Amino acid sequence: MGFFTNLNLDGQTPERTRPRLGEKQWAPSGVPTTKRKKVQRVLAPIAFVIALAALVGVGYFFFRMLVMGG
Repeated sequence: MGFFTNLNLDGQTPERTRPRLGEKQWAPSGVPTTKRKKVQRVLAPIAFVIALAALVGVGYFFFRMLVMGG
């Protein structure tokens, strides 16, 4: 086996069973595109940081109200 993987995913599949290029029925319809995956990889950490900041902010607010009396 070489250093790099073989990107030919068809392997030894017979020619008659391979899908034609551009055929729409080949891929499942619910799978996100590569572009959407890249966007999600950027948005997920941003959403996590925003949610964490909101949680810390609410916690600090309640801490000030309960312990310090406002």
